[in-house]
Amino acid sequence: MFGLSHEQDYSISSGGTLRNNETLVSAGGVFELGFFGVPSTGNRYLGIWFVDDPQKRPVWVANRDNPLTDSTCFLQVRDDGNLILEDRRLTPMIVNSGALSAYPNTTATLLDTGNFVLQAGTNLVWQSFDYPSDTYLPGMKIGWFGLTSDVPTPYFLSAWESSTDPGHGDFTLGVDYKVANLTVYRGDSTHVDIGYWDGKRIHLLFANYSNSFNFSYFSNPNEAYFTFTTIGNYSMSWLVMASTGLIDEYTLSNRGISMMSHSLCEASGNYTVNASFCSTPSPSSCNGTFSAINGSFQNSSIVNGSIEMSFSDCESICASNCSCLAYITPTNQIGCQIYAGSKDHLYNIIQQGGGLVYVRDNIPTKKSKYELMIYIIYIMGNRS
Repeated sequence: MFGLSHEQDYSISSGGTLRNNETLVSAGGVFELGFFGVPSTGNRYLGIWFVDDPQKRPVWVANRDNPLTDSTCFLQVRDDGNLILEDRRLTPMIVNSGALSAYPNTTATLLDTGNFVLQAGTNLVWQSFDYPSDTYLPGMKIGWFGLTSDVPTPYFLSAWESSTDPGHGDFTLGVDYKVANLTVYRGDSTHVDIGYWDGKRIHLLFANYSNSFNFSYFSNPNEAYFTFTTIGNYSMSWLVMASTGLIDEYTLSNRGISMMSHSLCEASGNYTVNASFCSTPSPSSCNGTFSAINGSFQNSSIVNGSIEMSFSDCESICASNCSCLAYITPTNQIGCQIYAGSKDHLYNIIQQGGGLVYVRDNIPTKKSKYELMIYIIYIMGNRS
């Protein structure tokens, strides 16, 4: 899949060029940036991969929907400070089009984190971590930014179209910031939660994984995102949103890379996986109305936030997430209490008296294999 490459330095200065048969290697020799091709099409792409990965699987692709057409392609830091890709068509493609440079002299550097950054001195102009492909690396942020703006910006993973086509595919890994969930979305709006934050740590809803992830969740009125570091005996661990709809978990240890795939939901379209992992049906299959019963939730954990909540806000949050089966409206300056999980356990955690619990009508009876999926989330907020 990849042609021969020639090692250069780890950065390109203003006016510098990286050609088709050349690569950048990060200072510590962790990551490599260069061009790769798809033999069946002859298309060329600019990507980043692990130096120790014999298969050179890209963790980031610059031009995934705009392939270059031939081996004359090159990457250049143009005199105006912007990163461009070009081939024999002589039509420059600006890599950092989402954050154009206001400086004439910039330097593009590949870091040992896998982040490719464009800087003018100490000023960060653009970075690849703000434009994820299909791979979630340590230090990357997945979530929402600019929530107080007219057009919030999602930092989500997007699967490849296929194992050989890096174009945007059907599956996306993102964050449902209203309930602090990691969620996989499919193009037809089917979605499934793969992890939830209980206020202190994340619960990944996989049968097995390496326990090498130390996740953190940050939330304020303007942004909400997950990030993580690698822990344990591994040099690095990361997740990939695969083109099949699965989540692939990779670990790097002793210069070797291992992988396991995690199933998400029952067979439906491209979800060719085990039904016991399915935590969220299609939005069209869950009823959005609720009935009130007397009672309160027995246990809870707290998720920080500063979103002001009202009765209608709580109902809207629960109705929009098919995993949510019941909620309690804000009381005493405490935000919505949201219950998601098995129908059978819902009534086990409701105790008599104390107020009203609003339970979804016609609750889906599908039961999760994992009791960890039973949780209550407090979203801190004030009554509107």
